[in-house]
Amino acid sequence: MCESLVMDLSMEQRLAIKFCFKAGKSATETLQMVNAAYGDQALSRSNVFRWYGRFRDGREDTEDDPRSDRPTECRNDNIVEKISQLLLQTRHLSLRMLADEHCQGHSEKDCS
Repeated sequence: MCESLVMDLSMEQRLAIKFCFKAGKSATETLQMVNAAYGDQALSRSNVFRWYGRFRDGREDTEDDPRSDRPTECRNDNIVEKISQLLLQTRHLSLRMLADEHCQGHSEKDCS
């Protein structure tokens, strides 16, 4: 499914949760209504309850909270090649082991 469609569907459901809250529905009733309306594409129970709680606490907007300035992905051809070589040498490495191996001798900036 296209990422923007997923975001639109998520935003639509947040608006529905906000509507249910303002209409006096309980969090459980809201969850049931979201599940009935969206089926397998409905937000998870924890997300419905989280957003319901945010609206109950006075939140008005339905946008995601801003994230830290730290990038979610850092791609560098050198790093990709080095990790590829490590995986070819030892296939049982975990992500943590790969990160530790990559960060040896590098500054924190290189490892984030």
